[in-house]
Amino acid sequence: MLFLGATMVGSGQVGILLLIFGDKASTEELHFSIDGAFNFSSASHLPQGQTILGANFGLGLHVKLNDRWEFNPQLRPLSQKGAWKTPAIVDIPSEILEPVNSWKLNYIEFPVMMRYRIIPDLSVAAGLQMSLLTSARQFSKGNYTNGVNAEIRVNVESYFRKLNFSLPLETAYRLKLSRAKSASPISLDVFARYCPDFYPLFRDEQEFDHSKLSTWQFGVSFPFIFN
Repeated sequence: MLFLGATMVGSGQVGILLLIFGDKASTEELHFSIDGAFNFSSASHLPQGQTILGANFGLGLHVKLNDRWEFNPQLRPLSQKGAWKTPAIVDIPSEILEPVNSWKLNYIEFPVMMRYRIIPDLSVAAGLQMSLLTSARQFSKGNYTNGVNAEIRVNVESYFRKLNFSLPLETAYRLKLSRAKSASPISLDVFARYCPDFYPLFRDEQEFDHSKLSTWQFGVSFPFIFN
């Protein structure tokens, strides 16, 4: 459902851009794409921290420089990250037994990538990404002393660094899928990306031993190209 909603939102955004820029924004040399992926993120230097699953989606601009190189700035209005089985930032009431904590962080991301095509359908890319934190919550689940399930959500945004940077590294493969009643195939790029953050998560650099986020992303990119 999340990817369906993201695709609908992205389709509307691409449609507006195409209306503004016309055919010039939908060629092999210059076009937009809708991108969506699953995030598998974790935080370093935690005693028991584990990977948490999230999602991201957004748009990409693809500027073909020559047969090998492509400039690819992107916008991700939603990227869900964090970690599971984390220490508590805010203390949990003593009535809750054996709480399990997680940090759930939402970002707006601005990756700027340079892409190199090894062969026409296989590419590698690297660049710089700026991430802007929009929300941060601590989720704590456990049981009250009477056995009733408990879940506490606390806004902990003030503890986290608002702005961070990372170095995304990516490999992608272009699939061409045939479609009924049409001679032209549908193209989509399947990609895997690794994004290690440069700076610690927390404003207080002594908090949790300079814990940093790292994220694996696995997703697809749908290019809008009209010949």
